[in-house]
Formats: sequence, C-alpha cells, structure tokens
Amino acid sequence: MRLDEVISGVRADLGVKIYGDSLDLLQAKAAEIERLVAKIPGAEDVSVGTSAGAMRLQIELDRPAIARYGLNVADVREAVESGVGGTEATRVVDGRRRYPIVVRLDAPYRSTPDAVAKC
Repeated sequence: MRLDEVISGVRADLGVKIYGDSLDLLQAKAAEIERLVAKIPGAEDVSVGTSAGAMRLQIELDRPAIARYGLNVADVREAVESGVGGTEATRVVDGRRRYPIVVRLDAPYRSTPDAVAKC
C-alpha cells in the first residue's frame, strides 16, 4: 500500500486522475466521477482531492501603471506569488518542534484568476 502511494501519489487503493486546462471542467468531471464511484457497492470514503501546484497562473503586468506607483516587476511578482502560493513569515518554536507560519490570501481571493486580478 505504501509503495503504491509513493508511485502514484494517491493515498487510496483506487485512484482516478484527470488532467486538463480548464479548472471548472476538471472540477465538474471530478464531481461526476465521485458520484459514479460512490454508487459502486462496497465503495467507502469516496472523495475528490486536488493536486497542489497543478494549475499555472499567467499574469500580464501593466508596467507603466506599476511604475506610477513606484513599484517594480519583481515586487509585484513576489506579492502575487506570496498571496496565491503562500510565504513562510516566521516559525513557532515549541520545544524541539518548529511550526511554519505561512501567510497567503484567503481562499476566495486566490481561487480563480479573476479573483487574483481583483486583488
């Protein structure tokens, strides 16, 4: 079981992976597959997972507007990267344990390209 998980990246005896460019379509198909698999006799704990980092966000910056605010492209890129992907701001130390504190935008502000554009 553990070796299967390492090879496939799926923590289950049976996993279905779907690929594509449209996040909305992928989510709809994943929900459809989930409903079908859940109807199979003996199926337990059927769920939909997402692959972190699978989607790519391409941003075109308005360089003159950025310059008017006294910013440079690297600053804006870093802000977007931190807001969407998260940045470790600090660590909490509890004895021998260390816990990273990651700062990023709340889910509604980073869930779609349009939401990110409005930030």
